[in-house]
Amino acid sequence: MEQETEFRQQQLAKYKQELMPLLRYLPWLEKNAGTSNGSRNYSGEDVGGQ
Repeated sequence: MEQETEFRQQQLAKYKQELMPLLRYLPWLEKNAGTSNGSRNYSGEDVGGQ
């Protein structure tokens, strides 16, 4: 049981370290959830234009 707890603590520390830099984007993500802001499908237009 103690090994499971230690393993979980290690996993939490790892994911926390990876997640912390992304938290600054959370308000924008929450605000724009379900919208199509910032994305669109590529249609092939404007190819070769200068």
